[in-house]
Amino acid sequence: MEPVYGVIIFVIASAAVSLFAWSRQGTLAGVLYFIAIVALGIGLYHFTLYIAQGNQVMAGVFTFLAPISAILIILNTTYSVRGRR
Repeated sequence: MEPVYGVIIFVIASAAVSLFAWSRQGTLAGVLYFIAIVALGIGLYHFTLYIAQGNQVMAGVFTFLAPISAILIILNTTYSVRGRR
């Protein structure tokens, strides 16, 4: 797989998780989740690339731990009840 396709898939996965966070917790949470996922993904990529001695496949796979961990956090938090009493 070309590296640009991996980046596109990562951005789509991050956007999907952020949209899910937006639907459950509001707009600000969705934006913050997107920023956090992208920052964590970039950090995981570079850290794994360093640890794996340049193995880009392993670094690319570990990059997707960021959206996976975010979706688990979102699923384990409570709904934000807006406008209901």
